[in-house]
Amino acid sequence: MLVNLQAKAISPQHSRSQIHTENIQNKMTSLWQKKNMDSKKIDFSPKEKNKINKFIDELKSKEDRKVFFSHVFKTMITLGRDEKQNFITGVSQILQSSSDPELVSLNKKFNRSLSHYMAISLMSAPLSNQLRHNMTNINLEGNDNEEDELLI
Repeated sequence: MLVNLQAKAISPQHSRSQIHTENIQNKMTSLWQKKNMDSKKIDFSPKEKNKINKFIDELKSKEDRKVFFSHVFKTMITLGRDEKQNFITGVSQILQSSSDPELVSLNKKFNRSLSHYMAISLMSAPLSNQLRHNMTNINLEGNDNEEDELLI
């Protein structure tokens, strides 16, 4: 079946209008985000709400794309795993529930920055694993016939 799909995708009889991978990807991304963000309404403590509102206020002051992303990135790396998930959900709930044009624009920028952060996190995992492997397998005896191993 995979071969048939590849053949159909490659064959010249199908025009580009029939194959819209970018549109499919955009639709799936928006459906996934809508499902994940809307399906999980979390009641936050006053402390968490304050932290989320402070973060959103700080994002409003960041005009430059790079500064905006840097702020999102720095905030995300300081949070723990569960805390990060709740924080992202809270920020998304507030930004998506608002009809204010400024918050709608902020939501788009936040989602873009969050996607970049997640991509960086996914790409850095293999590098971190390789570094850990190399650090734990240090040969102190100075073997002359060293072979560099790559874990993938």
